[in-house]
Amino acid sequence: GLSLEEAAERSGWPLEALRDPEKQPRVIQDPAAFLSFVCFGDHSKAQMCVLRGGVRALGLAESAPGALLEACRRRRCAVEAALEAVGEEAGGAGDGLDGDVFFWAAGSRRRQEVKKGSLTSRLQRCLDHIKQGAAPYIAELSREIKAPHELTGERCRPLTRRDVKDCVDGVLPMWDRGHCFIGAEGVGSCMHVDQAWWSNVGKNFLGYKLVALWGPEEAASALEQCNGELFRKPITDAQRHTLLRAAKLALLQPGDVASFTGGLPHVTMVVGDVLNLTGYESLVNWHPRNAALLLRGAERPDTEAEVMPRSRMRGLLDDIVDIVQDCAALSGGAGRSAEARAQPPSTATAAPPPGGEGVQAL
Repeated sequence: GLSLEEAAERSGWPLEALRDPEKQPRVIQDPAAFLSFVCFGDHSKAQMCVLRGGVRALGLAESAPGALLEACRRRRCAVEAALEAVGEEAGGAGDGLDGDVFFWAAGSRRRQEVKKGSLTSRLQRCLDHIKQGAAPYIAELSREIKAPHELTGERCRPLTRRDVKDCVDGVLPMWDRGHCFIGAEGVGSCMHVDQAWWSNVGKNFLGYKLVALWGPEEAASALEQCNGELFRKPITDAQRHTLLRAAKLALLQPGDVASFTGGLPHVTMVVGDVLNLTGYESLVNWHPRNAALLLRGAERPDTEAEVMPRSRMRGLLDDIVDIVQDCAALSGGAGRSAEARAQPPSTATAAPPPGGEGVQAL
């Protein structure tokens, strides 16, 4: 596999930061302990947990479309892999795919987007930029049209057939099945905070990916220095100094599953010779500090770039309140309706919360 030394050489990220024991995520082998972190853990201070080999351990090895996996294994270009997947109807019989098509011109750290038209049209136009030396990244890849999920019947658009959400016997206040991302070495997510300050769980199906996460104390400074920038080789002095102040740095291996907050600044960078395919889910768990972080993010004016519009945020918070009230009512008697059978995750799937956090605290 790819070593930290090789990852540092390929990315330009400082090896001393990647090796720093204080910056290492919590890496575990136990699925129940990982699901406990996802469902009950405090993520608000840049904690990060990695389940090594989690895709297989959680029974998710067959969850991504076979045509998409095969295209990513065969190809070295994200656009070519996505075009092949569209041709093979990776989103399901009769369903098209949709997603965002980004690229970085040669030598640039600022992302550009190919807009307007179908996904196929945008991918084909991106090929022209690639001929000029641009590096592409396919983000938020999903089905074009909502369809009933084969396990739950909920109408949704994910490419994946089974997610970490389906590994938990119980509910969280909010859990979205999310999207997939495809990229080759030298691309990834620019520094950002998510549109809502929820938590993420990422399934690293193929390839290697570096992740950096900054803590609350360094968040404002990191964003001021490098917001919107891609941390690719050769990194700038400002990026190097910012990486040295990161709270957590991780090299995700093929098959790893990782969880951390999206409410603090973070970046990703693909390394290695193989295309990277990652699926991300978004969630709000049962720890009160994560709910507090979500509310702080909701206070931002929605006129700012990449902030969830006020109407959508209000709907998100309404849905969270409904689920929390259902669970609280059930713990003390009848729920608000016959359909309110919601219960927090059980010890059958997730270890009990270490601090006793639960419904009443939230």
